[in-house]
Amino acid sequence: MKITHTDGLHNIMVDAEGRNRAEDTDAVMPLIDPKGIHVCTFEMVHEHINRRSVKPHMRTCWMVKVLPGTPGAQQVDTMSTIEMWLDVSFRTLNANSVDFDPSRKSKESLDLQEAIDKLREPRWSRRHTILTRSLKPKA
Repeated sequence: MKITHTDGLHNIMVDAEGRNRAEDTDAVMPLIDPKGIHVCTFEMVHEHINRRSVKPHMRTCWMVKVLPGTPGAQQVDTMSTIEMWLDVSFRTLNANSVDFDPSRKSKESLDLQEAIDKLREPRWSRRHTILTRSLKPKA
């Protein structure tokens, strides 16, 4: 399972632009909790954009923590969440998220708190987070 913080989610959203599953980054970002931790609930390899074969990438589904009062958000305990589907490159997904194993079956796996602590390390700040896809001006 993967998690990311809001800066990492922003980079993932930008990378998804132009693919089948993407969101309007400028419209959605103001609704997202700036200090939120977001959980990737599903991921699979995907190879098509608009019914044509392309370089493989990941289709992902995220449970995104949003600000209270966000239209359409689900209330989960004391927080509001939305579901977001994003198609993203392997490289950007791996550079902007942290894996953790909720079952802790492997000694090398991180638990949730360790994964969150890793996101707080300096390399995960906005300045250092990697955006790997070149951004082309929209026509």
